[in-house]
Amino acid sequence: MTPRRIGRSGSRAPNIRKVTTAATLASVLAIGVTGCTDGDDPGAERPSTTGSASASAPVDPGDIAPADLPEPPRVDRPAGAVKDVTFGACDTTAGRQDVTGRVHNPTARGADYVITISWITSASDVRGRGFTVVRDLAPGASTEWSIDARVASGATACTHNVQRGQVK
Repeated sequence: MTPRRIGRSGSRAPNIRKVTTAATLASVLAIGVTGCTDGDDPGAERPSTTGSASASAPVDPGDIAPADLPEPPRVDRPAGAVKDVTFGACDTTAGRQDVTGRVHNPTARGADYVITISWITSASDVRGRGFTVVRDLAPGASTEWSIDARVASGATACTHNVQRGQVK
């Protein structure tokens, strides 16, 4: 009887790759089947169905972002450009807020800028948003801008987003 060759090297040792692949597949299947069981284990933890008062309380619409937040226009092939903009003071008091600043185009081509300010809470919930569009700012040129926005109560900080490109 002639010995049977197994694997590429001609040795009788099983192909390690096949054994490893089979073992990995068996492990994945076992985990998948276990994860799909109905949990008949009497010692297993069960999620609480009673909940706490705060978890089951209805959400106050006043505590979420205003429904009428303005959406800035889309920018074709946007480039982040916060460094091209200076921002004036940003007050987080509820009501009408006005922020001013200056934008400078350091590139060799004219560009549009979308400058957006969001007023957020300490949990990063948006409480107000405003934006302005500066169109076709010439290479090396600068201009003033301003944003007027209505801010709901609870804002603690202002965040800035600036995109340079072509406004759609």
